[in-house]
Amino acid sequence: MEASLFIESALKKASCRPWLMPLALSACDLLAVAAAWAVCVLVRHVLGGVFPLSAYFSLWPLVGLYLAIYATLGGYRVLLHPPREMKICVLGTSLAALIFAALTFWLRNPLEYSRSILLGATLLLLILVPAVRLAARSFFARFSWWGYGAVFYGFDALDPGKAAAMFARLNPVIRPLALLSHHSREGLEDIGETAGLPVFDGPRTLASMPPGRVNALFVVLAGSDPAPETARVIETASAHFTKTIILHDAMYLGNHWGRTVDVGHLLGLEIVQRLLDPKRMLLKKSTDVLLSLLLLVVALPFMGLIALCVRLDSPGPVIYRHNRVGRDGRMFKMLKFRTMRCDSEEIFREIIMADEDLRRDWEADYKLCHDPRVTRVGRFLRRTSLDELPQLLNVLAGEMSLIGPRPIVPAEAEKYGEVYEMYLRVRPGMTGLWQVSGRSVLGYAERVDLDAYYIKNWSFWLDLYILLKTPAAMCNLRAAY
Repeated sequence: MEASLFIESALKKASCRPWLMPLALSACDLLAVAAAWAVCVLVRHVLGGVFPLSAYFSLWPLVGLYLAIYATLGGYRVLLHPPREMKICVLGTSLAALIFAALTFWLRNPLEYSRSILLGATLLLLILVPAVRLAARSFFARFSWWGYGAVFYGFDALDPGKAAAMFARLNPVIRPLALLSHHSREGLEDIGETAGLPVFDGPRTLASMPPGRVNALFVVLAGSDPAPETARVIETASAHFTKTIILHDAMYLGNHWGRTVDVGHLLGLEIVQRLLDPKRMLLKKSTDVLLSLLLLVVALPFMGLIALCVRLDSPGPVIYRHNRVGRDGRMFKMLKFRTMRCDSEEIFREIIMADEDLRRDWEADYKLCHDPRVTRVGRFLRRTSLDELPQLLNVLAGEMSLIGPRPIVPAEAEKYGEVYEMYLRVRPGMTGLWQVSGRSVLGYAERVDLDAYYIKNWSFWLDLYILLKTPAAMCNLRAAY
């Protein structure tokens, strides 16, 4: 009874509002759409557009068209995975633009409306809507009404390492409250302690819960060999929780490269390896070349200024070339602005390798928080990742990708274990999933897991999601060194 009372109290404190969460997202979309159109209309008018402003402001009810399309595509499901949410936003915005163009053609003389305004608003919204949603989700996560309280139900077959990684990377919309154990509490005590969750007896807790359903998640951690009682547990939980999610060890294959299929009225998982699809790889390569060219043009003045600062700060070459492992194991020279003194090799042998603590830190992460070899300008460049701008040339040369796993040196291969073979299938990236998930504050094992996740779950939308989060990650100076 004590466990059920604890869970009931925790769920009340979580105060989930299923109707308020999609309403908040739709309000953010409404503001983004209205702002984009207002800015484009006013800018065009200031630049000499000959049209009455009333011709556009009278169309304000059509702003709701965007929201209707997002909703139809499932864009207001709070548990959406970020790349999938981005896909819905981009497709919905594009579809709304086409419908809007058709409506203006049929309802009025199309010459009264500026095509540049429609194009400008659409291009702005393709970036603005996903960006506003990312910011909104981060902001709303601090309120108790945002997200679902979640009770996890584990079996003894659950892998502790995988469970700990799952809890560490949960979407903020999922708020763990308790962990229920099907057999003995001892089997899941370590997992509960790591996740900061109380562990209770599962069957007894479910049996003592009061009647009625609550707006919360019930997550079944089935492990690799689900117990025969799993179906009974799910049926019992569905009477108390509005949403039930089942996690099997097979689900660790990924959530973007697998899709469910019906096989003789049984649930099957079809594996889709996108990285082996030539058409998708051509799309990724084309996007790399186009975006890197645009970024290089914009960044050239800044790169010239950085080169001058590097030269004035310490003697030596401006560009540093270092051997890294590329696709199919081919070595290439990765370019960076020099951030270390020219005598860094001597310092490495005399200071770092001679100090036991520094040597241990280096062998653990191949990075040092306070590296004596780094120059003053180099320290700033590393924290902002501006030292990596020359890698745009590596991207144009086909040696790297804009987004991909972290470039590694041959000595790091053994730390990747079985993931290393997977790593060799793709080009390393200037930015990637681990960079936008914590940068240098992450442990080496976490970086490897995130690189493996990216490779297994690659999609065009995942790349766009990472690209959109990269500027914010670069501004997080405390997470890099």
